[in-house]
Amino acid sequence: MQNSLRIISGKWRSRRIKFPTESQIRPTPERIRETVFNWLQTYIAGSCCLDLFAGSGALGIEALSRGAVKVYFVEQNFKAVAKLQENLDMLKAKSFEVINSDCLQFIKKSKKKFDIIFMDPPFDRDLLNKSIDLLNKSAIIKPDTLICIESPRPKIDFADKLEILKSTKAGYSNVYLGNLCHI
Repeated sequence: MQNSLRIISGKWRSRRIKFPTESQIRPTPERIRETVFNWLQTYIAGSCCLDLFAGSGALGIEALSRGAVKVYFVEQNFKAVAKLQENLDMLKAKSFEVINSDCLQFIKKSKKKFDIIFMDPPFDRDLLNKSIDLLNKSAIIKPDTLICIESPRPKIDFADKLEILKSTKAGYSNVYLGNLCHI
């Protein structure tokens, strides 16, 4: 089905969600989501997650499906926010908050602490390093916060900012799981 994706596992396994046809919306592919959640399987249940640059919300919805206690979805694109809210309503999801905001501003202003942060910024903008720098200075990071990043860039671009625990490459995407190296 065009402009839709399948939830891989958990209580909404095999359910489909839709996303806007906006060119900026680039949902995390199923193969990558499966790898990421295999990495996180012992951490996800009971966690509080942040899906920054949420887009379709695929990562945050997958986290809710697998037992995250609460997920905050932050997305600037109003059409994506509306479709994300529609999908969460369709799934009868609970314990989430959809925030229509600039992600960098959210990082600067939020005081909520997160166990897991998903970051999949638009590939055509230089938001990754800015986001990591802001996270390093923000109140939302705990010493053991896990950060999952999807990026077209090799880790060399931010290796001094993130202690890489796991990584993989699929197509144009490089995916990293790690902890911030506080600078």
